[in-house]
Amino acid sequence: MPYATDTATPSADEKNLAGVEGSTHFRSWLFSEQKLRETRAELNKKALDRVLKQKESDVKKGDGKPTMKALTLEEERKLHAFYHNQMCAFFDKFKSPPLPYDTKATAHVFYKRFYLTSSIMDHNPLRIIPTIIFLAGKAEENPVAADGIAKNWGIKLKRLVNQEVAVLEGLRFHLKIYHPRRAVESFISRLKATYPAAEEFDNVMQIALKLLSNSVHTDIQLLFPPSQIALASILIASREIGDNDNINDFTILKTCVGGASMQALRQKLGDVEKVLQRGREIAQAWGSEKKQAWNKEAQYLDRKLKIVLNPLYDPQSKVFKERVKAQKRKKEIERATKNKRIKLEEKARDRKLFGNDGADDDDQPFAIRTNPNFKPKARKPPAPEPPQE
Repeated sequence: MPYATDTATPSADEKNLAGVEGSTHFRSWLFSEQKLRETRAELNKKALDRVLKQKESDVKKGDGKPTMKALTLEEERKLHAFYHNQMCAFFDKFKSPPLPYDTKATAHVFYKRFYLTSSIMDHNPLRIIPTIIFLAGKAEENPVAADGIAKNWGIKLKRLVNQEVAVLEGLRFHLKIYHPRRAVESFISRLKATYPAAEEFDNVMQIALKLLSNSVHTDIQLLFPPSQIALASILIASREIGDNDNINDFTILKTCVGGASMQALRQKLGDVEKVLQRGREIAQAWGSEKKQAWNKEAQYLDRKLKIVLNPLYDPQSKVFKERVKAQKRKKEIERATKNKRIKLEEKARDRKLFGNDGADDDDQPFAIRTNPNFKPKARKPPAPEPPQE
């Protein structure tokens, strides 16, 4: 499990939120860019080793696939981006009812987190994404009907439900997410209160929120705390509008964070701004002619992925089906053993209750023993009936 870096230090605003300082978001899911690269490279290497061993084993059995070749780290990243864009397209089409912002934002973060603990060669995103969306709705207390997700994604409901445990394990059961949108709204309210004559803050907020929407194409939520993302988006938006010379980076930071170390903060926010701008560029590229070329390459990589998928997690594989059968047999044996134990316990209680608790006849049909020495008492003759008058 990767560990969070010093970028996880929450701001004063974030500390006001109950439990944020000790939350799993800040302790376990914020990293440096180098740590992210190392984690993904390690997962890719593990998957590569597994594919090589699987290929050697299949060749010995005579079932080897000559074209079986693991995805490179770069190819994995391209497929990640492609399937993430598929999830974005799904959100745009899902209208029954439209998904709330927080549910969509949490699903984006869950997707990024899940593939920090598993390789795409272990779990196919086509099977994982519907379950991620379903769990995001539950995490944000805006449940989305599982059958609705399954129908719109084009899979059976059972397949969505069966992946729930795997996704929760991949997320380490950490479901609480702090999103930068709340921080943007808080900072804008503070700026409006400080500069009531300024009229551009509504437009600043709209641009900032658009930047946050585009940023889901990057790893920004794994690199920086929500407050820094919010501040950087406001600074970019304010510069782009530029209607008021009195409102600049310094006045915005002074109003929003007060006595913080401005030099260190501005340097950090410069890094955040670069990622936000990259998210905007990626979003624009997905809407351009580049999309067709990317999709064509992704289709080739997807065919390659299906060959090297981990058979333990692939419902179409022989290994997976045999494992499911073995699990069913194991459950049936456990159920039969439990039922037998319950029946024996019931027999033992009955024997003890009726005075027949000997150990010699445990395998005999249950019967109440009679006492051979028992002699019923003689009955007294009934008294004669009085004569009728």
